[in-house]
This record gives sequence, C-alpha cells and structure tokens, in this order.
Amino acid sequence: MPQISFYGVESDVSLLLDILNKDEKIAFFVKDGAKGDRACWKAVRELDQLPSMLSIWFICDARLPLLWYEHRFLAYIDDPWQGWCEARIGLEKSSPYWGPISFPSIFELTNQCFLKDNRIQLSCFEWGNTKGIVDEFTEKEIKKWWTALERKLAKVSTKVSRVPGGKPNAYCLPGAYELSLLGVTRNINP
Repeated sequence: MPQISFYGVESDVSLLLDILNKDEKIAFFVKDGAKGDRACWKAVRELDQLPSMLSIWFICDARLPLLWYEHRFLAYIDDPWQGWCEARIGLEKSSPYWGPISFPSIFELTNQCFLKDNRIQLSCFEWGNTKGIVDEFTEKEIKKWWTALERKLAKVSTKVSRVPGGKPNAYCLPGAYELSLLGVTRNINP
C-alpha cells in the first residue's frame, strides 16, 4: 500500500489543513449523524479541524462503493455530497468503513499531529491503490494527485529518517522539526 509518512505536532495542523483545503481535486468524508448504530457520512470541500482518521476522496465520476464484501461491491453511494449511512460498522469511528479493501479514489489520513509521552508521533497518508476498478484516465489522474500531494509536503517540510542513521523516508513538518532539533524524539512507527 503506497504511503506518505510525516511527523507533525499541534502547531503543524493549520499548515496541513491549508494544503488539503486548497486542493480543489479532493473532498473529505465527515460524520453526518447516525441511523441506529450505523454512522452516516457526507462529502465536504473544506475542514475546520483534522480528526484522528480521515477519508479523503479524489473527486471523480467513479461510483463509490458502499461496501466491498466477498470480492464484489454490494451497493454504491448515490450522491456522496448528500450523504449515506454505512452498510456495516467499522472499527474506526472517525472514518467511513469501506470494507476489507480500499477504493482507488479514496485515501486515508492517520493524523497523529501531537506529542505523546514527549515523543513526536508518526502520521501518514495511505492509498489502497486497487487497480482495474476505475478507468485508465482516472487512474492516471489519481496517481498525479498522489505525486502532487507528496511534492506539496516536501515543499513545507524537511525529509528525515524514521530510524537513526537511516535513509530519509518521512517528512517532518516545521513544528515537529523544530522540536526534534531541540531533542524531542520522533516515534519510528505510527
């Protein structure tokens, strides 16, 4: 699964929100109430805050699956902007459950932009990158967006190694980098 790892702290959240909110090619799925024990969700263009888990949608014509089960989609979401309720409850309550596989136009952000036990936590963007479900043009556009996201993070951060002495393989946003220069340890894993 392709992943973009980065370190951030509370002071970096506004920078991250700015990068995401300015991107016209994406939307975010936020909680929109519940029906019984099933969460309801809808797509929005901008966020005021970052939850611990966030599903990001590359806006395209490909229909979004309501649930993937036994190697097939059981149903599709009619209109993500109007919202829908989950067909099945997932473990993570701050992000929709898509089933055991991801969908090519859905990305997940695990946001841990905070200190825990005086350590800088590792956050990441993940892309399931399931091939063959969307058309070739859309797949190319999604790949371009993923590459552009990494370039945007690179412009505002410093590339660092997750392990001491290792090859740089994660981005360190300004607030986290400043703290790491002061000796605050970065976690190796999320």
